[in-house]
Amino acid sequence: MNQDFILTVTIALAIGFIVYLITASKKGDTNDELNESNLLSIKADASPTEVLKIVLRFANQSGFKIDSIDEEKFKVVLNEESTFTKTGFIYYVYLRQDNGITIIDLDVKSKYGMGILQKKSSMERFYNGLKATIFANT
Repeated sequence: MNQDFILTVTIALAIGFIVYLITASKKGDTNDELNESNLLSIKADASPTEVLKIVLRFANQSGFKIDSIDEEKFKVVLNEESTFTKTGFIYYVYLRQDNGITIIDLDVKSKYGMGILQKKSSMERFYNGLKATIFANT
């Protein structure tokens, strides 16, 4: 084999491994601010405590890790597993009450500068799954 080819493949694998290590260790925190321009919201006719329990069940059933939880402020940060081919995302789920209705504000952040299309599709998949779970359980 050509030595240049072997060197190129080795460098590409090393870069991929470094990106994987960075994204696998990246975590979110409930003190992180949401990006107002990216927010999607879901309304639920249930208490924040009940909705928080539903969110946690959804996270466990969908394979998300819980990075951070603040039961008093009704905030949860979920982490999508990184793999060698997918860097994953961090999902912020912040609950608040408005006139007896619980509002679930959702935001997503890439672990490693992913394109906007992948971020949008990941957020839509997360939003639709969580919305369906909340609807089915309230």
